[in-house]
Amino acid sequence: MPIMNNNYSFFSFIVTALLLITACYSTKSVYWEKSKKEKVLLGYTSSSQLDNAKIFPWYYYGIRAYHPNDSLVQLIKPLSDSLGVLIVAGTWCGDTQTELPKMMRLLQKINTNDSLVNIQLVNRAKSNLYFQAKTMHVKAIPCFIFYKQGKEIGRIIEHANNSYEADLLKILLNR
Repeated sequence: MPIMNNNYSFFSFIVTALLLITACYSTKSVYWEKSKKEKVLLGYTSSSQLDNAKIFPWYYYGIRAYHPNDSLVQLIKPLSDSLGVLIVAGTWCGDTQTELPKMMRLLQKINTNDSLVNIQLVNRAKSNLYFQAKTMHVKAIPCFIFYKQGKEIGRIIEHANNSYEADLLKILLNR
């Protein structure tokens, strides 16, 4: 039986490779977009790089202000073992500024392994030096893509339908 006997196996391989490759890169640049007077961070990043009140106050205060529902968090925890997350976001994007801190707070509460969270910050064309959102069929940001065993199990696009906890629980139960 060949290692890549169908398109599904090939897709899983590509997603896993993408997550591993991008994890090796650090954030590439912070620059001012002069026309908008905003800071735009591009590339692979981590929560700790965003958690700076002077540079990204929306993240710093947003992650501390969000309090996930503890009952739902307790239901999610046993289902989230080895949960991988690809996050495509833009520091210039209003939805990212509102929603990314909420998702990151939830991921902290369910004890998601940081090495399984890949945050790709993109420009307005939804790309950076190492990542093109269109290859992952991402049309709107922020986009939270969840994986189990290399297989995509669901997405939350732009914002939660109910709450991040309820939406993630639904994704984990519908596998």
